Amino acid sequence: MSGLIDNLSNEEQDIFTQILQETRQKKIDLSQSKQIREIVPIEKWISSPYYVGRDGAKLYEFWKEEMIDIFGENRGRYNEVVVTGSLGTGKSTFALFCMLRKLYELSCYENIAGLFDLMSTSFIVFIYFSVNRTQAELTGFGQFRELVDSIDYFQKEFSRNEKLNSLLKFPENVLFTHGSSTEHAIGMNMIGAILDEANFFKGEERNPSKSTNQAYSQIAELYSSIVNRGKSRFMDKDEDHSLSILVSSATHSSSFTQKRIEMAADDPHTKIIDSKLWEVKPDKYSDETFWVFAGSEVLDPFIIRDVTDVNKFLESIEMDLVTKDKSIEYAVDKVPIQYQEHFVEVPEDFRKSFENELISALQDIAGVSIAPMGRLFTSRPTLNAACQRGAKKGLKHPFYKDEFEIPTNSSIKVQDFLREGFVFKNRNKPRYIHIDQSTTTDSTGMSMVHIDEVKEIDGVKKTFVNVDFMIRINPPKPPKEISIGKIRDFVFFMRDEMDVNIKKVTYDWFGSQESRQVLAEEGIDAEHFSVDKSDESYLTLVRLLFEERIDMYKYEVFAKELFDLIHDRTKRKVDHPPGGHNDVSDSLAGAVMGAIEDDSSESSGSDDAGVVAEVNRMNDDPRDMFDMEDLMSDFF
Repeated sequence: MSGLIDNLSNEEQDIFTQILQETRQKKIDLSQSKQIREIVPIEKWISSPYYVGRDGAKLYEFWKEEMIDIFGENRGRYNEVVVTGSLGTGKSTFALFCMLRKLYELSCYENIAGLFDLMSTSFIVFIYFSVNRTQAELTGFGQFRELVDSIDYFQKEFSRNEKLNSLLKFPENVLFTHGSSTEHAIGMNMIGAILDEANFFKGEERNPSKSTNQAYSQIAELYSSIVNRGKSRFMDKDEDHSLSILVSSATHSSSFTQKRIEMAADDPHTKIIDSKLWEVKPDKYSDETFWVFAGSEVLDPFIIRDVTDVNKFLESIEMDLVTKDKSIEYAVDKVPIQYQEHFVEVPEDFRKSFENELISALQDIAGVSIAPMGRLFTSRPTLNAACQRGAKKGLKHPFYKDEFEIPTNSSIKVQDFLREGFVFKNRNKPRYIHIDQSTTTDSTGMSMVHIDEVKEIDGVKKTFVNVDFMIRINPPKPPKEISIGKIRDFVFFMRDEMDVNIKKVTYDWFGSQESRQVLAEEGIDAEHFSVDKSDESYLTLVRLLFEERIDMYKYEVFAKELFDLIHDRTKRKVDHPPGGHNDVSDSLAGAVMGAIEDDSSESSGSDDAGVVAEVNRMNDDPRDMFDMEDLMSDFF
């Protein structure tokens, strides 16, 4: 409750305190809860200016039908609604009217708290969540206040205390307020809540120090708390009387939203609404359409111009191709039902927008979630195939532990953890090592690779890479640190004792200058290389995985990091989720990049001039890209 009070001015706090004291003096028998007026059916209510005002009566039929589904015959079925889709369809307005209906239904009872076996002095609360008070005023909370103030019913039969504006206080201890964190909901009987993702990203734009990762994390924590709190306070037998609404546009859609949608497939109490412009406003657009492929794990979005384009997708899922004499509609119909969502039929009115800026058009116009931030890599079969190929070659983890500590002030060395009698394959081939160095708080990641062969495929030279090892070295308990010198000494051990041809070692910046100097003095090419500067190294790694040009062994430490990695396409950065790791994945991406770039400089005429040029070229032709944008999510 303290979080709620903090939102009020001093004068408003005094008024609210007086109301609170008066309320606590009332003693109403819980058994007296009763209905005092008839609840108007939703079909009539939603079209009546008396109950919803002049603006409510103008709601698009699309939204009226959705409200009828929620509050009509299915009333009580849904306690969670996830609203996604195109910009400009009225998603946020729809959410406000759902809360208005919920408020109206409560207003038809006397001693509302008694309906839910709560104390008669209990407050029943609706909350509009936003990044801060200012944003709440500019968006949903301010709009809801203006809405109820313009409606005759809420002026005559269930009017709020107009002396309070930062908090809407209705009769029967019903409140409508706003908040920005879980603390603002502590101790409340929260029967209704709206969380509009876009508001949190608008807040991020005004606060550059707040990362996109933090915004996603805040959304996940908030919404999970909202849903769980409703179930804990308003569950009656099998019916949850609370209503939580998550509003998300494709532009701001987080992986958390996608996770809620996936979970809804098995949850009859969650309603998913996908609003497309031409469905919400069907009379405004042409009946003539064209098809767009919205992207998959291996292909990026593109406009479908003929059957050949549909065949690209069918080929990627290893299905029979459609003959060229068939229509696009026929070809799309042959796509398995579980993949149909990848194909979007768009009115011709929008063709120019899609041709000029495909990704933005998919997000803003079609409402397809091609978020600027998503998981980098999602294909477990692709990784498994790389491990299977590696197993056939005899590649295996050289250490008897998946991760370990190499502390300072200790005799323990990296080589102490090598399996007895272990020998690297093809020791004469040049090795490329990248070390993601740390000492105290983060782990150190270290990986080594070598070029297995270079093949000419369709007139283009392609480099194939084998992974020798990947390892995570964890920080010991303070005051000890990870020993930088012992990790460097392991490079010399491999060269001098294991007869491995160490060609090049790269480090990220932290703590690397001395090690690079020592290695260089001993004849090993040592350079600074940062994986963090852009997404280039990771795109190279992922492309090699999809093109079956990298073989490795099964190492779950790396797999966990890889599948958790978040790709920010706008900033062209790859990072781990909150609480996650990227030490090993950074080291492997750096080692692979070192090998590819080195091979490029020596292989004239190789179009694999690292995959770097190819990666850059992908931005020029979206139809030649693979998608790594399966929206972020298992870590939530």
